[in-house]
Amino acid sequence: MEKPLLYKSRKFDIRCYALTTTVNGNLQGWWYTDGYLRTSCREYNVKNATNRMIHLTNDAVQKKSEDYGKFESGNKVSKPIGRNYFGSLTVLISLPRSNPFVQLSYTDF
Repeated sequence: MEKPLLYKSRKFDIRCYALTTTVNGNLQGWWYTDGYLRTSCREYNVKNATNRMIHLTNDAVQKKSEDYGKFESGNKVSKPIGRNYFGSLTVLISLPRSNPFVQLSYTDF
């Protein structure tokens, strides 16, 4: 991917929690309003596809880097800081076996 959405030139993922259930054919869902971004500790570079510190954001990988925590404590960005950085952002989320796409704005996160 040549032009991915990045946080300060680095890859990230959004860690958020939701619970969905189906009871008697009725789909119900709950959204936990707290969440955060997990960031990589190295700037994104499409030419270096094998560098795990660039492309994987999970703690099991990132904590092995000497740059872990260099930009954010624990490579984590709080919900308010992430919302301020991205402003108005719309995300499409695919939910298996339910409505094929759910649209959320970043302010829902």
